[in-house]
Amino acid sequence: MAKRGFLPSHRTLLSIEAILAVGCGQQYLQELAIAHLPHNAWKVLLIMTVTAGMFGGLLVLLQWLAGGLLDRSMQGTKRNPLAFWLAHAGVLTGLFFLTAWVQHLPTCGG
Repeated sequence: MAKRGFLPSHRTLLSIEAILAVGCGQQYLQELAIAHLPHNAWKVLLIMTVTAGMFGGLLVLLQWLAGGLLDRSMQGTKRNPLAFWLAHAGVLTGLFFLTAWVQHLPTCGG
């Protein structure tokens, strides 16, 4: 795990993963709002509330993670960089398929 160079840090990868997860949740909730609310004004208000709430929650979560949980979780990956990259590759792969599902896009030969 390089501190300098082109490889992202653990914090950067966690931030990217969190932003992608929040984006999927936001998209899913927006689709529900658009499909089920009768008036456009209610749809807009719900979308604004969901956006502010999810990204506000993300900010709080990232600040909490940066406060020490990250440092403790890094102890194992410092000894085994392969585990670090495999863990993040697994999470990003899961987020890839979650994004495809939320966007209604087939990814495997569909």
